[in-house]
Amino acid sequence: FGVLGVFGGGVSGYASGNAVAANNVIRTNAGHGLYIQLAKAKRAEITNNWIDRNSGTGLYCYISGVGASIKENEISNSGSYGAHIYGVTGSVITRNTISNSYNLGIYLQSSSDNVIYLNNFKNDQNIYAQNSSNVWNSTQKISYTYRNTQYTSCMGNYWNGYSGNDSDGDGIGDTAYSIDSEQDFRPLMLQWECYFASSSGFDTGAGTYPTTQIHPTHQTHPTH
Repeated sequence: FGVLGVFGGGVSGYASGNAVAANNVIRTNAGHGLYIQLAKAKRAEITNNWIDRNSGTGLYCYISGVGASIKENEISNSGSYGAHIYGVTGSVITRNTISNSYNLGIYLQSSSDNVIYLNNFKNDQNIYAQNSSNVWNSTQKISYTYRNTQYTSCMGNYWNGYSGNDSDGDGIGDTAYSIDSEQDFRPLMLQWECYFASSSGFDTGAGTYPTTQIHPTHQTHPTH
């Protein structure tokens, strides 16, 4: 495992091994919120972090190869990109909310063969993919509830700019959401949490944070 510490702003990690960043509050920093750079063929698990009001990119993840699990994070009010994913392949990005980013919600750079689904993208500009090819919906069917009716289907992401219709009322848009040269074929009509009764966002209850499973040298939690 690597070590996360505070370097010129938020929480940063340069690791030769695998890394886990979980259950952190990372707010109001000058620079990136959470910055992770790993050696080739190493993995990162980035889970249940609240990354808010950092002046740079909220989450910067640079991995030279496979792979990462990026899930259940709230990334909001970033001064640059919400998330910059660079060099990540064969990974899963799911159940995140990225909102109110000054630039793009998510910038995928040289990152391919990732499965990206059940995320909320709520930004003026949601996505730019450069030299990247990814799947924007689940590859397996998921059981969910929409307007008191149960369905089973592959599911995509929620996009605040999506204007398609839902003629059969299953909560999934009839037409795809275009992502540069790619498409989310199963765009959600509501935010992903609305399809799962027991789902919730970042837990801000007492005793929940900060906890980092990577033995950090510091935590970044300057204000509340």
